[in-house]
Order: sequence, then C-alpha cells, then structure tokens
Amino acid sequence: MPRAGFPVPLAACLLAVLLTGCGAGTEGQVAAPSVPGTGEPVPGGEGAAAPGPAVDGHAADGQAHGHTDADHVLPEPLPSPTWDDASRAAALERAEAAVRAFARPDLPEEQWMAGLAPLLTPQGAFAHQGTDPRNIPATRVLGAGTLVDDRSAYLAVVVVPTDAGPHEVLLSRAGADSPWLAELVTAPEEGL
Repeated sequence: MPRAGFPVPLAACLLAVLLTGCGAGTEGQVAAPSVPGTGEPVPGGEGAAAPGPAVDGHAADGQAHGHTDADHVLPEPLPSPTWDDASRAAALERAEAAVRAFARPDLPEEQWMAGLAPLLTPQGAFAHQGTDPRNIPATRVLGAGTLVDDRSAYLAVVVVPTDAGPHEVLLSRAGADSPWLAELVTAPEEGL
C-alpha cells in the first residue's frame, strides 16, 4: 500500500534545508554560488544574474547589483511619547470619538464601520470587522471619559460613559507625533 507524503530521503533533505537555511543570504535571499576562497560568483551559475545594462544600480532583468546595506536605510524611529496634559486630552478626545462612532446601532454595518475605521488601528479594524451594530446596546455618550490606565506612554485605557453603561477603549500610538488610535472598544458585558 503506498504511503502518503514525501519519501523518507526527500523529507530528510527538505528538513536539512529548512534547518540550515541552505545558503540563505542577507534579507532572506538565497546566495549565488561562489568560487571557493574568492567569494566571486560562479559565471553562469545558478542564481547568477543575466548580463544587461544597469539603470540606477539595477540590471535590466530587475536583479539588484552593487547594493550595500547602507543603500537600504530604515527610516528614523519616531520620537518617544511622554504623558503630558496635551497627550492626556488627546487620548480622552479620541476615546470619546471612538465610542460615539461605535454606539451607532441604527447604521448599516458598512456605514458603521466606515465611521469607526478612521479612529482605529489596523488591528482594531480587524477586531471590529464583522460586528453587527444592531447588537450594540449603547446609542450615545453621556459624558467625558476617564483615563484609567496610563502606565505606558504608548497605551491608554479610557472609560467612556454611555446610555448602556461604561465602555472601555484601549488606545495606542506609535510615537510622540502620532495620533491615538483605538485598538478595541469594549461594551460593559464584554469586558476588556
């Protein structure tokens, strides 16, 4: 009776390739074969780029030539945020806006999400995707939010009162100059 899967020698070879990286170069690219002791690529060897005119450091076939790590510089990191009156006020304002957009059970799902999405991180948009607004008991914000967790200058938890009880909003920001965005708006019965 034939066995399903790879033959044992092939499976062992694949496992060895996965475990050793099999000549993986920098940035996950497979290194071209080289002449031993010189590091020069084997002419016409597998992985060698086809000759062609170079334009801006790239051969006609799209292969990169002559690039160094300095050519691929990462952007400067964003300035680290700190807690001050302005960042606290911005967090409260953004949380209240998120709950106002969230507490709209009268809207069709697409329109509801279109109003909420600009206030969310990509992860927040994913977390709220598929929510049926008709199941949201809150219809309006009743007052100002309260910052209940500010242990990190990158994260905040704000509680916002609604006509269906307090809603918690988990906010995050990427840096000092980045806006607060909601990761999650949680109704009272859901808990955070």
